[in-house]
Amino acid sequence: MDLKLNNLTGKAQVSLRHAIEYMKEKITELTGSTSITIMEIASYIQNQPETNRVDKELLGTQYSFYYLKKEDATYHLEMKNTQILQVDVHVKNHDIVSYRSYRDHSKLTIPIKIPDTLIPE
Repeated sequence: MDLKLNNLTGKAQVSLRHAIEYMKEKITELTGSTSITIMEIASYIQNQPETNRVDKELLGTQYSFYYLKKEDATYHLEMKNTQILQVDVHVKNHDIVSYRSYRDHSKLTIPIKIPDTLIPE
Protein backbone atom coordinates (compact mmCIF):
# COMPACT_ATOMS: atom_id res chain seq x y z
CA MET A 1 0.00 0.00 0.00
CA ASP A 2 2.82 2.42 0.86
CA LEU A 3 4.49 1.72 -2.49
CA LYS A 4 1.30 2.58 -4.40
CA LEU A 5 0.87 5.77 -2.37
CA ASN A 6 4.50 6.76 -2.99
CA ASN A 7 4.09 6.12 -6.73
CA LEU A 8 0.92 8.20 -6.84
CA THR A 9 2.57 11.02 -4.89
CA GLY A 10 5.57 10.94 -7.20
CA LYS A 11 3.36 11.15 -10.29
CA ALA A 12 1.46 14.08 -8.80
CA GLN A 13 4.72 15.93 -8.06
CA VAL A 14 6.00 15.36 -11.61
CA SER A 15 2.69 16.57 -13.04
CA LEU A 16 2.79 19.71 -10.89
CA ARG A 17 6.38 20.43 -11.93
CA HIS A 18 5.35 20.15 -15.60
CA ALA A 19 2.39 22.46 -14.99
CA ILE A 20 4.62 25.06 -13.34
CA GLU A 21 7.15 24.90 -16.18
CA TYR A 22 4.39 25.31 -18.74
CA MET A 23 3.00 28.36 -16.96
CA LYS A 24 6.48 29.89 -16.69
CA GLU A 25 6.94 29.46 -20.45
CA LYS A 26 3.61 31.15 -21.17
CA ILE A 27 4.33 34.04 -18.79
CA THR A 28 7.77 34.51 -20.36
CA GLU A 29 6.11 34.64 -23.80
CA LEU A 30 3.68 37.31 -22.58
CA THR A 31 6.02 39.53 -20.59
CA GLY A 32 9.60 38.58 -21.43
CA SER A 33 10.17 37.60 -17.77
CA THR A 34 8.93 34.98 -15.33
CA SER A 35 6.64 37.40 -13.52
CA ILE A 36 3.25 38.85 -14.45
CA THR A 37 0.61 40.98 -12.77
CA ILE A 38 -3.04 40.10 -12.32
CA MET A 39 -3.92 43.02 -14.58
CA GLU A 40 -1.69 41.61 -17.35
CA ILE A 41 -3.32 38.18 -17.01
CA ALA A 42 -6.78 39.77 -17.16
CA SER A 43 -5.83 41.76 -20.27
CA TYR A 44 -4.43 38.63 -21.91
CA ILE A 45 -7.66 36.71 -21.24
CA GLN A 46 -9.84 39.54 -22.56
CA ASN A 47 -7.83 40.00 -25.76
CA GLN A 48 -7.60 36.41 -26.97
CA PRO A 49 -9.86 35.63 -29.93
CA GLU A 50 -10.69 32.21 -28.45
CA THR A 51 -12.04 33.72 -25.21
CA ASN A 52 -15.71 33.13 -24.47
CA ARG A 53 -17.42 36.10 -22.79
CA VAL A 54 -20.79 36.16 -21.06
CA ASP A 55 -22.26 39.47 -19.88
CA LYS A 56 -24.97 39.60 -17.23
CA GLU A 57 -26.74 42.45 -15.53
CA LEU A 58 -27.44 41.57 -11.92
CA LEU A 59 -29.23 44.02 -9.64
CA GLY A 60 -28.44 46.85 -12.04
CA THR A 61 -24.70 46.09 -12.17
CA GLN A 62 -22.89 44.78 -15.26
CA TYR A 63 -20.82 41.61 -14.75
CA SER A 64 -18.60 39.93 -17.35
CA PHE A 65 -17.42 36.34 -17.19
CA TYR A 66 -14.52 35.23 -19.39
CA TYR A 67 -13.41 31.67 -20.07
CA LEU A 68 -10.39 30.66 -22.14
CA LYS A 69 -8.97 27.22 -22.78
CA LYS A 70 -5.66 27.44 -24.59
CA GLU A 71 -3.34 24.47 -24.94
CA ASP A 72 -3.14 22.89 -21.47
CA ALA A 73 -4.18 26.03 -19.58
CA THR A 74 -7.64 27.14 -18.47
CA TYR A 75 -8.24 30.80 -17.63
CA HIS A 76 -11.23 32.32 -15.79
CA LEU A 77 -11.85 36.02 -15.30
CA GLU A 78 -14.79 37.70 -13.60
CA MET A 79 -15.31 41.45 -13.68
CA LYS A 80 -17.84 43.92 -12.26
CA ASN A 81 -17.93 46.76 -14.77
CA THR A 82 -14.15 47.38 -15.12
CA GLN A 83 -13.16 45.99 -11.71
CA ILE A 84 -11.39 42.61 -11.67
CA LEU A 85 -13.17 40.37 -9.17
CA GLN A 86 -11.54 37.01 -9.79
CA VAL A 87 -8.75 35.49 -11.89
CA ASP A 88 -7.90 31.80 -12.00
CA VAL A 89 -5.31 30.00 -14.08
CA HIS A 90 -5.24 26.20 -14.04
CA VAL A 91 -2.71 24.05 -15.82
CA LYS A 92 -3.28 20.31 -15.91
CA ASN A 93 -5.76 20.56 -13.01
CA HIS A 94 -3.34 22.52 -10.81
CA ASP A 95 -4.11 26.02 -9.55
CA ILE A 96 -1.30 28.26 -10.76
CA VAL A 97 -2.94 31.64 -10.09
CA SER A 98 -5.90 32.33 -7.82
CA TYR A 99 -6.82 35.99 -7.31
CA ARG A 100 -9.87 37.19 -5.38
CA SER A 101 -10.50 40.93 -5.06
CA TYR A 102 -12.02 40.60 -1.58
CA ARG A 103 -8.86 38.97 -0.27
CA ASP A 104 -6.05 40.14 -2.58
CA HIS A 105 -7.16 43.65 -3.62
CA SER A 106 -3.79 45.25 -2.89
CA LYS A 107 -1.97 42.71 -5.08
CA LEU A 108 -3.55 43.70 -8.39
CA THR A 109 -0.44 45.38 -9.83
CA ILE A 110 2.27 43.51 -7.92
CA PRO A 111 4.15 41.12 -10.22
CA ILE A 112 3.63 37.45 -9.44
CA LYS A 113 6.87 35.53 -9.81
CA ILE A 114 6.35 31.91 -10.70
CA PRO A 115 8.89 30.00 -8.60
CA ASP A 116 11.24 27.43 -10.08
CA THR A 117 9.41 24.78 -8.12
CA LEU A 118 6.67 24.71 -5.53
CA ILE A 119 7.52 21.28 -4.22
CA PRO A 120 10.74 19.61 -3.14
CA GLU A 121 12.49 17.14 -5.40
